[in-house]
Amino acid sequence: MKRQRNEFLAEAEDILAAMDEDIMRLAKGVRAGNIEPAVLNKIFRSAHTLKGLSSIFEFSDITEVSHALEDKLDMLRLGRIVLNEECLESIIRAQGLLIRIVNAKGCGAGFGSEVSAVIFTLSRGVETKSSTPGGPCEDEIFASLTEYESYRLSESIKAGKRLFVVDVGFELSTFDSGYSAFTAAISKVADIIATLPSVKKENRDLSFEMLVATSEGHLELESSLGEFEGVTSRELGDGVKGEPVPYVSLGASSGEDISAQVVSMRRNAATMRVDVEKIDNLMNYVMELRDLKEDFSRLCESMGEAQIPVDCNCRLKDIEDSLETTLVGLKEGVLAVKMVPIGRLFKRFEPYIKRLAYECGKGIDIVTYGGETELNRSIIEELADPLMHIIRNVIDHAIEPPRERETSGKSCSGAVSLSAYHEGGHVAIEVKDDGSGIDPEAICMRAVSKGLVDKGAARSMNRSEKLNLIFLPGFTTSDEISATSGRGVGLDVVRENIALLNGLVEIETVQGKGTRFILTIPVTQSMIGALICEEGGNTMAIPGSRVIEIMQLSDEVSIEDGFICIDNLRMRAIRPSTLFHPATSSKAGYRYAIVTRAGRERLCLVVDRVMTEFNIIIRPLPLGHKISGVMGLTEADNNDAVLVLDVAGILESLSADQKAGALSKRIV
Repeated sequence: MKRQRNEFLAEAEDILAAMDEDIMRLAKGVRAGNIEPAVLNKIFRSAHTLKGLSSIFEFSDITEVSHALEDKLDMLRLGRIVLNEECLESIIRAQGLLIRIVNAKGCGAGFGSEVSAVIFTLSRGVETKSSTPGGPCEDEIFASLTEYESYRLSESIKAGKRLFVVDVGFELSTFDSGYSAFTAAISKVADIIATLPSVKKENRDLSFEMLVATSEGHLELESSLGEFEGVTSRELGDGVKGEPVPYVSLGASSGEDISAQVVSMRRNAATMRVDVEKIDNLMNYVMELRDLKEDFSRLCESMGEAQIPVDCNCRLKDIEDSLETTLVGLKEGVLAVKMVPIGRLFKRFEPYIKRLAYECGKGIDIVTYGGETELNRSIIEELADPLMHIIRNVIDHAIEPPRERETSGKSCSGAVSLSAYHEGGHVAIEVKDDGSGIDPEAICMRAVSKGLVDKGAARSMNRSEKLNLIFLPGFTTSDEISATSGRGVGLDVVRENIALLNGLVEIETVQGKGTRFILTIPVTQSMIGALICEEGGNTMAIPGSRVIEIMQLSDEVSIEDGFICIDNLRMRAIRPSTLFHPATSSKAGYRYAIVTRAGRERLCLVVDRVMTEFNIIIRPLPLGHKISGVMGLTEADNNDAVLVLDVAGILESLSADQKAGALSKRIV
């Protein structure tokens, strides 16, 4: 049952993501004075599906909210209530609450009071009189229409559209493909109000009469259907123009910010959907592995007999090689199943960006690149919240208000791009904007004023170090707290979460032109290569992607003020054990220098012994524990816990210690 519930949560996430996009389309259509009934109907079906599925698995809060939302949408479809600002806001709030309920199902959060409040808001509406078609529609056709179809007909007449009855038929053997092609063609020029069975067969197995409304003429309608044989149409008469649809704003009606309800972009469902082709390939490897195992078993039986075949050893080697090849393929297949395109995450952000931009009174044009780049699904979910915090800061702080952009010669709408691309054994994810850029000096002054950095230390900082101050916990440039900024929580989470993925965050900015946030992470985090070493009695692991060079050192090597010079290259140096025990001393006569990198910076880790290199799985530190320069834990061959070093974190720690005058505790 637990597996089925998890599958429901995954399905619910997909439904709500599609609903979010449709609600934004509905809002856009309302602002343009053109509400698409198909979009409204699609949102209604999503709510109906969610209600049915949640009731099966006894998610009562989801069922109650989706049921109330379904009722509201049904009244809108039937024209019983007006789609005004308050009505649209209640739909958005309900959908936002459903997202948070689904995301929180793994931790048992309660939403009782919010559920009641949203249901009450949905229950309110402006009742309208039942609409009657009025116009030239034939009585026998109108009599067979449902209440919703009658409302659609009435709205088409009010909009001044022309009404046609299209007679079409299909052979039973080609009905599926023929009907789909026909409806797709006619939908390009007309709205299908109703499809009714017809008694006119004319050598056709299935006949239909379609009632359609269009702004085009009879010739245009017939031209669009020219490729279909035996289609006839007749016009019912001229429609009557009605009042235009009123403008509806997306602003919050009660002063409550919509974005404040979205606490996380991360999804918690433990299931995922996989392309059938990937599963089939994986199963092929499994079948081959089974066959090889049977061959191997038979060979072992023959070896147990008195006379061993001469070519037994050769055959054993052949099977071993084949088995290795198949196992490698199986491993790659498993990884491929867990890989998903990052474009799915980018698409998840598009309605969120549009909504947040509207709340900030700014226009945003969104562009995405490299959506086909694949990453482990678990990494994509870990990237969701860091990207959300970056995007919130970009829209709130980087993108200027429309008038200010016009004054500086820019377009009224800001441009934000999300892109991903491979870079060696890593994937780089970029968030780029064309906003005001970041002033390193202003950032530094702000950090000093908030007591986050000492004045003396600030004077010795370079440009990169000043920019990185925005990642300090508690740093903010806002004097007032709002729904999007001012609390000093956000970008510090970005760096911390990316470090847990063995990744880096870099900033490139030009004042007045824009900024790029670059997140660089390994392609897959399920298993990474690591170098195991020992120093000061501690066993540690260093991610292999960070290691540049390993060399042996003698005691005479000079390490001064936390720096070492190797091949005329001066770099920071540290004994890793001093991260945990500052007074630790090494007794080894010879030591090893492991040269590592983090972005453009280099770090020399001085250790007593380099032990081995193998694949590891990184696990987070126990809850409540945080060690500077350590990204997590892994297990050694003897099942002992081994700390996994974070090179970028160590460099940050050394920079902070140097400015505080405490670096002498960490050098050799």
